[in-house]
Amino acid sequence: QIGGSPRARLTVQAVEKEIVIAYEENPHLSPAELRDLLIQKEICTKGNAPTVPAIKRLIGSKGLGVGGGVIPQTKKMERKRLSYSI
Repeated sequence: QIGGSPRARLTVQAVEKEIVIAYEENPHLSPAELRDLLIQKEICTKGNAPTVPAIKRLIGSKGLGVGGGVIPQTKKMERKRLSYSI
């Protein structure tokens, strides 16, 4: 089935939201510690908790960097003009 069930997507979104909230409150936590926190709060079980690399990707994709600060994603890379042409 392409796309999955709406209930599963809502569950994933709820877990992602909890990860972001926990990381914003405790920016010093590693992805492994965030996973353990989800299990400890009984949001997930050991069997269905997201993996450490998945949490790491989520933190990066949401623009949360080291130190908990939000990395501005609106600034695009600027290209330098070359003084010559080929």
